[in-house]
Amino acid sequence: MKKILLLIIFTVSFSCENSSETNSMYFKFNDSFENSIKIYKNQINESLLHEKIKHNVSAIEYNRLTQEYFKYLNEVYNNLKGELVLYSIKDKKDHFWKNKYSNQFFFNDNGYTSRADKFITETNTYRQQILKLIKDENLKNRIKNTLYTIDIKNRKGENIKLLNYLYENSSLISVLSNLNYRKNAILEVENTYLKNIIISE
Repeated sequence: MKKILLLIIFTVSFSCENSSETNSMYFKFNDSFENSIKIYKNQINESLLHEKIKHNVSAIEYNRLTQEYFKYLNEVYNNLKGELVLYSIKDKKDHFWKNKYSNQFFFNDNGYTSRADKFITETNTYRQQILKLIKDENLKNRIKNTLYTIDIKNRKGENIKLLNYLYENSSLISVLSNLNYRKNAILEVENTYLKNIIISE
């Protein structure tokens, strides 16, 4: 229930205007996701040592694909932070409120930048490959709901490209939080996928 509530708040706040209060909340989200990512990584590493996993071709491939996509998301995350990674959040907090970093990364006068196009391509590729390995319908739906790339309809019924909806004119910290949410989500599903194999007869 706590995770569901957190996701609802996180999703709703993405549609709200940027404010110091909202952005401060994103710092808490970001820390929470990073802590959760560490936990899932440890649990996944433990599962990979299990005999049922070590000899399961699909599980090994699943882990390889997830590691590759996770690495890509990390690269996007670090590129967005840029030179700010050299400083503490407290010293550079005002920069995390700004939207110019995410706008420059994902958008140009013609729409998406090449980096935005790659983001969509990498996400589509990972989703399609992972869905081939998953048999459980609930896990499939979790992947689809987390890694969709289709256009979003606004309240007026107009189609908006996904990245425009999520990231355009959004503060840097909100975009970083969303990327950590994605990393956390794919690890959560992999963790469940591996545990299901272990407990199966």
